[in-house]
Amino acid sequence: MGRILNKPHYYDGRIYERIIDPYFAKVRDRISEIIPSRSKVLDVACGTGALCFRLAAKGCEVIGVELSLKMVEQARLRQEQGKIENLQFIHGDATRLEEFSDKAFDIAIISFGLHEMAQDEGRKVLLEMKRVAKRLIIVDYAVPQPRRLAGITCRFKEIVAGWDHFSRFKEFYRLGGLNFLLKEAEIKILDRERIKKKTIEIIQAR
Repeated sequence: MGRILNKPHYYDGRIYERIIDPYFAKVRDRISEIIPSRSKVLDVACGTGALCFRLAAKGCEVIGVELSLKMVEQARLRQEQGKIENLQFIHGDATRLEEFSDKAFDIAIISFGLHEMAQDEGRKVLLEMKRVAKRLIIVDYAVPQPRRLAGITCRFKEIVAGWDHFSRFKEFYRLGGLNFLLKEAEIKILDRERIKKKTIEIIQAR
């Protein structure tokens, strides 16, 4: 799977699982509603695997790809403890999903990964997702954010994540968020919705 690097953050692993994952529970609920049972799913930038576990529980065959080794180790620990067999976690770089053939998955998902990637990296990831999956689900911060507490809270979370992270978020926001990236990768939007007080956008595409 291309180059395998480690992209660590101070909050990776156990901290992320306990503090960040719960905040996005409603987002995972909505994604799970969209995806049919027993689908073959690729979850890109899967983090601690919270969404992967949710989809595996409804009978999907799931592979999670993540660049942070600490996140992968935390996900694998939970998988081992739960003895979950229809799930696999890979430490790898999603800009080159070489081991997967064209349209190998029913659905490829990326949630809250694109806003922390450089523009070219994000475009490459989307192109690979489009190649390996029949349909895409792309989730990230809405642009523009609402001018109220909910929007301010999202920005604050990005600041707390670290300066490099926040710099990428600002670039993502300046370029127009998902609209710009999807246009760059020539991805066709099928449906879109905003949730969590219109701060988060869920796009279904191909």
